[in-house]
Amino acid sequence: MTDPENTSAETLMRAAEIGKRAGLRYVYAGNLPGMVGDWENTRCPNCQGLLIERYGYLITGYFLTPQGCCPSCGASIPGRWDPAFRRQITTGPFVPLMRPQSDLPVLNS
Repeated sequence: MTDPENTSAETLMRAAEIGKRAGLRYVYAGNLPGMVGDWENTRCPNCQGLLIERYGYLITGYFLTPQGCCPSCGASIPGRWDPAFRRQITTGPFVPLMRPQSDLPVLNS
């Protein structure tokens, strides 16, 4: 058995777009830092204001109000929020190990 190929940025962005079109309100694709554009961030479903800015899983900006609302339009954002972003348990982004490309042929079923 061979390992599957790494998921491409294009595939992650396509999946995020499908989720958004299906009605999901908080979609992000964060496991390829710097490769999925704005899909790394969380935006307000009401006004598209930036709520949480990320590089991979590293939070680089936290813009929710202390009440857990969008700072631009005041929409209440579901979740469990602290009055302020206090810290993160990592100092750098999580970058998954990339699997080496297999020299084995892919079997078509």
